[in-house]
Amino acid sequence: MMYQFYSPPGRYSHNAILLPGLEVLSIENTEKNETIHILDTLLQNHDVCFQDNLKEFSMVHCNLDDSNLQTLFLEILPKFRNISSLYLAANKIQCIQSIVDRLNKNGKSCFVSKSIRLLCLRGNPVMNNMKEDPKEMAAILSFLKTFNTIINLPGFEEGDVEYALRINHAGRNLVEGSGDRLFHFRYGLLSWKDHSKNRVTSTNLVIEENTRILQVFTTYCAMVRH
Repeated sequence: MMYQFYSPPGRYSHNAILLPGLEVLSIENTEKNETIHILDTLLQNHDVCFQDNLKEFSMVHCNLDDSNLQTLFLEILPKFRNISSLYLAANKIQCIQSIVDRLNKNGKSCFVSKSIRLLCLRGNPVMNNMKEDPKEMAAILSFLKTFNTIINLPGFEEGDVEYALRINHAGRNLVEGSGDRLFHFRYGLLSWKDHSKNRVTSTNLVIEENTRILQVFTTYCAMVRH
């Protein structure tokens, strides 16, 4: 079930909030006061009937800013734990740093979504800022390391962000290592060192063949179990 909302905000609170089977919620072209009303409605209603079913949430041309993005990720997403796609195109989001700062400050007290796979920020100033400002680039890399289920960030097809997305896609815990088994994955080469058996193994991969990457991990996991 899909629901599209434009305005006025009252229509959202009376209709969408009562749709228990809602899976896609699309909100477009709202004024700032309407956007705040919608976010407040999602935040303040503790038993939203569709919170377990919602999989895709879109707010496009809604005048979202950095503070709103922080509210979405750190206060609203914890209530909607099955959202896998978040479309926030054509807004006024300047940076990711505020989310990273709050995560660093509050640490484990912040819930981190493990369902988000796609985050669309096209048409926001942050897209250019990430490419031009080293601090903002460091912030998005830290953000992707924390929200390590995000594998699609449209607009980045190369460079460090693309690499971070591929690590998330392959499985960051496997790639970066756990315990004595260390993994290194970069631009077509996967290698691992198993200290318990004192050996190093590596294999060349074609980076686009994600199924091949998963096959390598599956083979390796089967090997270390035995």
